[in-house]
This record gives sequence, C-alpha cells and structure tokens, in this order.
Amino acid sequence: MGWRRGQSYSQDLRERVLAAVDSGMAVAEAAALFRVSVSYIYKVRLRRRRTGETTARLQRCHLVRKLSVHHEVISAEVAARPDLTLAELRAWLSEEHSVTTSVGGLWNTLGRLGLTLKKTRHAAEQERADVAAARDAWRQQQPTLNPARLVFIDETWATTNRARERFCRGSPISRRRWEDGRGAC
Repeated sequence: MGWRRGQSYSQDLRERVLAAVDSGMAVAEAAALFRVSVSYIYKVRLRRRRTGETTARLQRCHLVRKLSVHHEVISAEVAARPDLTLAELRAWLSEEHSVTTSVGGLWNTLGRLGLTLKKTRHAAEQERADVAAARDAWRQQQPTLNPARLVFIDETWATTNRARERFCRGSPISRRRWEDGRGAC
C-alpha cells in the first residue's frame, strides 16, 4: 500500500468536536471521544477564533507547477544549447522570461521533460569500423612494445570532470561537435 495524503475531517465531525469543547468538555477527553488528535482541536479552535472559519480548507496538492507553462521554451533552449549548466539555464529563464526558480526546481523540471544527465562519456568514433580496426591493431602490437622505452604519465591529480554533462538522452557527442559548440541534439 502506497502513501496517501490524509483526508479532511467531515464538517459534521468538526461541528460535534467544537460543540463538545465549547460545552466545557476537556480537550483531551474530546480528542479521545471523537478519535481526533489534541493538536487538531487546538488548531481548529484557533482558526475559528482568528478567522471565524470552521470548514475544511482546500488542500493545496493540486497546484500548477511554476515552470509547467515554460516546458516548451526550456526544451527548445536545452536542444539549442545542450551544454548549459543549471545555473546558466536558471539565469536565462530569469533574463528572457522573468521567471525565478531554484536550481532544484529546474533539476526536477528537466527530469520531467526527460532531459537527464549524460551518464557516460562515450566517443561516437568508437562505433566506427576504422577506429575499431585501429584499436585491435594497437592491442595486437602491445606485447611487442619495449617496457624500457615506455613513459608513464601519472594522471592521479588530473581533473577529468570538466566536461559539460547535459545532453539529449542516448546521444553521444563527438569531439568536433563539442568544439564547434553544436552539442548532440
């Protein structure tokens, strides 16, 4: 069984609880009698005193998301410039469409649109037959290499996470497209 949002108490129960407490019954007794929490009784009494309302308010779980009206322009911008960071996309939304949002809200919106992070850095050239043949030839040549003439380059502290990461799902990006700034879409 999944989680389900709580339902409001019926108006009849609300009126009976308030009538019992107004007639002098202790809050704890009324809570036990009507099977509601003590906190609920204090909150409903406070709201009645402040606003005069005793009816249930509308639950706010069905609000329209702030960025839902901008899904098309966000998708178009990410398709045009797929290497945008969340901060850059957020700044663009603010400048071009006067919409302010959090980075987390933008992250969730991109997830709903299916614009997820690129999971692997896989060069498109690896799929080509000539590159595969060259790779096989290099592997076959390895046993013949003289270890005394090899140079070891320690890349322990080299930064390898500088590449932009947001691209269309399932689209590898080639180096040429990366350098031209055209992205993968």
